Amino acid sequence: MPTGVGPATRAVEQIENAVNELADEEVVGRSLRDELVGLERSRARLDAQIARRLVEFQSSGEWATEGARSAAGWLAAKTRCTSRVANHRMHVARQLDEMPTATKAWRAGEIGSEHVAVMARVRSAARANQEFAVFEPALCDVAKAGTPDDVALVGRRWRDAVDAELGRDGSGHTADERDHDQRALHFSRTSEGVGYMDARFDAEGAEVVEHAIDKMYARLHQRDDPRSPAQQRHDAVVEIMREWSDDQPRGGNRPHVLLVEDVQTRQGDALGRCQSASGYQMSPDTMRRLACDAITQAVLIHNDGVPLAMGREERTFTPDQYRAMVVRDGGCRFPGCDLGPRHCEAHHITTWEDGGLTDLEHGILVCRGRGHHRFLHEGHGRVVGNANGTLEWYSSDGTCLGTSHPQRPPDKIITQQGKDAAAVRARAYALCNRALPEQAA
Repeated sequence: MPTGVGPATRAVEQIENAVNELADEEVVGRSLRDELVGLERSRARLDAQIARRLVEFQSSGEWATEGARSAAGWLAAKTRCTSRVANHRMHVARQLDEMPTATKAWRAGEIGSEHVAVMARVRSAARANQEFAVFEPALCDVAKAGTPDDVALVGRRWRDAVDAELGRDGSGHTADERDHDQRALHFSRTSEGVGYMDARFDAEGAEVVEHAIDKMYARLHQRDDPRSPAQQRHDAVVEIMREWSDDQPRGGNRPHVLLVEDVQTRQGDALGRCQSASGYQMSPDTMRRLACDAITQAVLIHNDGVPLAMGREERTFTPDQYRAMVVRDGGCRFPGCDLGPRHCEAHHITTWEDGGLTDLEHGILVCRGRGHHRFLHEGHGRVVGNANGTLEWYSSDGTCLGTSHPQRPPDKIITQQGKDAAAVRARAYALCNRALPEQAA
């Protein structure tokens, strides 16, 4: 088995030394434009050399000597990247021998790693290797002059042309059907409860998903929004999912979210069990915010784990109370927010744990999508006042953010029938007034 010592090892050491020199150099106060272009070019060339070695590493079987099941598994373990990234890098590397023009340009730094990844994806998806070999130089020219998106667009047009000329491939599928077959969505959670989603949509699914996210994004967006675009897309997806859940039948009044909290944590005496039913721990502040929601049920347990109270009858506003808030508030009561009731949850002005009453004058609607419910529960601010009248909103540092009031009912428009009735009443009052002196006499 080759030991890997020799000129290549010295070259790797020289690369590390060069990176150390770059780290020691001052970057403030000088032009970095040319330097950045050179570094990007060098990074592409280095990626090409890594890919070249990955192919040989896989072929040699060296990865198995350390108990790995595959070269991709070894790569994920040693570089601490995800399995998806490791498999993708191996997939690209394995195709380099069949893409000589792209490989040469990549090693020379003429195209970037993303360009090569797109070209490999086009070749793999087309399943027309002989035709791709003819097309590859032209696609490489696109990569030298354009972006990876340009390469993907031209590659897709070529795939459509191949389908039209050759008909369906050996599997009997066109490019659209292959994209549909490769649709997938993966969702996982960390031990802390944080979720990660990785998905691939076919063209039709991508249109539907993009349209839905764009519409909800626009609905939840606010002027001078403090959230980043990525955070707003996240909130849009969560709101779409929440609306879908809200529209489902409530089988046995079953809540969407079940929360578990022990007595000492509820009272603030300790940080104990405070988690979702699936076992993911959360902060008490988050627990209190989620427990405001009518589709969430909080179970209070004794220190030995025995349930004490279900937190529904006393803590949560009834459907009738919620409907009354909808009529009174019209939507989120945060100053300037115009989100309607569909995006809102009922909130205790004084928290239930602190003695807040579950009645109408102590409950208001605040929105999820723009974070105003979270604003009140995560230590960012507070609201004081009577929900049936004026509410004053404050940030955590005491700055007044404004006031809000119940929605003003629309001005009445008197109908002709109403006008006639008013005229009749006026004449009756006039007759009564004239009759009174005569009766008095």
